[in-house]
Amino acid sequence: MIARLLVRALEAAGHEVQLVSNFRSRDGTGDEARQRRIRDLGRRLAERIIRRAGSSGQSAPDCWFTYHLYHKAPDWLGPRVARALHLPYVVAEASVASKQAGGAWDIGYRASLDALGRADTVIALNSSDLPGLRAVLDRETPLVRLAPCIDDAWLRRVPCRRADLAAEYALPGGEPWLVAVAMMRAGNKERSYRFLARSLARLLHRPWRLFLIGDGARRAAVERAFSELPSSRLRFAGALPRPALVRTVAACDLFVWPALDEPLGMSMLEAQALGVPVVSTPTRGVVDVVHDERSGILVSSATPGRFARAVDGLLGDERRRQRLARTARCLVGERHSLDAASARLDAWLDAAAALRASRRRLEGAP
Repeated sequence: MIARLLVRALEAAGHEVQLVSNFRSRDGTGDEARQRRIRDLGRRLAERIIRRAGSSGQSAPDCWFTYHLYHKAPDWLGPRVARALHLPYVVAEASVASKQAGGAWDIGYRASLDALGRADTVIALNSSDLPGLRAVLDRETPLVRLAPCIDDAWLRRVPCRRADLAAEYALPGGEPWLVAVAMMRAGNKERSYRFLARSLARLLHRPWRLFLIGDGARRAAVERAFSELPSSRLRFAGALPRPALVRTVAACDLFVWPALDEPLGMSMLEAQALGVPVVSTPTRGVVDVVHDERSGILVSSATPGRFARAVDGLLGDERRRQRLARTARCLVGERHSLDAASARLDAWLDAAAALRASRRRLEGAP
């Protein structure tokens, strides 16, 4: 999803984006022999791309752009191709885990460091990646922050009539509606669902209804986690098509999701674009998409009790909810829209091209 949004942002800035290869470099097992095979295949593909570029008669590309670089998925193509064709090399959403040095993914770890060392610009989408990147990047290499973006204009064009949903789901339209959107899978998602169930069990003194939007292998376990709550309070909507998902979230009053160890939280960003404030926790990438006390509430030192109190405070204060909703819409438009990302990416690519040209002159290249 994020890669597609980056492509759209680049295209909106007037760049023609071409997917050069479907090559996948990821090894999730830590198998050294497999990593070596992937490396060798990547090197052969890079040489093929270089030869093709030299013989096609077409104009050379202006930049090589790699998305999501880390030790399990190093870039075996970009550095070699960019160097051979004298292209600026730009990396978006890279991360460095120094504990991988000498470990099962040492090959990919060292390849990632090599790629970052050759980069003309590194674009970080997650603030939690910044310390690791700063530790390995040359001081002259620009490290810039791009706020996660969404197509907020498209979201707002989806019609939403709360009365229709109230009839469809047999819900009282006058009570606050809460919503959570996430896949129902093992790990952090299931932990977050269980945390949410324990939190809301403390709020039965207030009127509210909860939409649970999502599906997956752990759906039965998620339903069991909520079994102690009155079934009349819950609506398990399953996995909804995008338009239905958007109109359902837009009809709600509050997005509630603990996001335990959440890497980014795009669903929370979309909720805010629709004017739905968020209650979450300040873990990993959540702080990059939820602005505490402006577009939602981030519960520090999160426990079900603290989370419940934050939700309770907003349920009991409609004016505060509405203020957060208005600010959320504005902040998404200013900082997280496709247009904002497009302008920033365009400027950074120009700067990367200028830096590459400067480095070539210093190297004495023609």
